[in-house]
Amino acid sequence: MKKHIITAFILLISIVSFAQNGGTDYSAFIQKADISYNNKQYLEAANYYSKAFNANSNMGKVKDRLKSASCWALLNNNDSAFYQLYRIAKKSPYTDYEELQANKSFTSLHNDKRWNDIISIMQNRKQEIEDQIKNAPAPISN
Repeated sequence: MKKHIITAFILLISIVSFAQNGGTDYSAFIQKADISYNNKQYLEAANYYSKAFNANSNMGKVKDRLKSASCWALLNNNDSAFYQLYRIAKKSPYTDYEELQANKSFTSLHNDKRWNDIISIMQNRKQEIEDQIKNAPAPISN
């Protein structure tokens, strides 16, 4: 009987712990962030994106970091926007600087000297990738 009570107690604790931690996973926060973003609730969205990254050991998908940067830029919080953009530029394979430049959410960042740095990092990475492809050995034919 004592064994059953202990087992039931452990099971109850496990269920409570799972319920408490279940809401902290990356996808759940991203889903909330995207809803807030689509409703133009940028501060709420930015906070959800931050929670998602924190729940995922500060890792995030490029599209989510772009939306986070967009939120911060639209809120005139340039430092936080640039933090996300630098993460993208330095730690991801994203090189579409033209898309970044065309994104109207980032217009307020264009006069900041960090903007040109972000664009330059992406241009250089894109060029490196193109050079690697160009200099790759030709495939061996039969």
